Amino acid sequence: MRPELEKLLSLKNEDFVKKVFLLIQKSVLTDEKLLVLTDVYYANKTIKGRNRYTYPIIREVPVYSEVTQEMTHIGGNRRYYDDKFFYDGRAYILCNDWYYPSEGKKNTKDTRTKFLEWIDTLERI
Repeated sequence: MRPELEKLLSLKNEDFVKKVFLLIQKSVLTDEKLLVLTDVYYANKTIKGRNRYTYPIIREVPVYSEVTQEMTHIGGNRRYYDDKFFYDGRAYILCNDWYYPSEGKKNTKDTRTKFLEWIDTLERI
């Protein structure tokens, strides 16, 4: 993995996913690659790692309306950030469910590393 991507691993979840989406915005996504981001089944099938994703990485929302709690919450829990990000004329909200083992924490789950390795394979504009 490129060093500039590796640096993203230590960021807080919101900063992590927002910076990664900026890289996605500079990439060429086929329909299949976009499906990896919008469908949790395809994410888990394609980004093979020890840990699985629970929610789609991005979720499409209407371009011209406000982001609502119905869009950001699943089962009463916030799973997506409110900010809209745009790609190819569509609007998306970004998942907040990211894990990376850090010092002083018992958590060993890692959903970031394999995702960044997949991001590293995307064609750049």
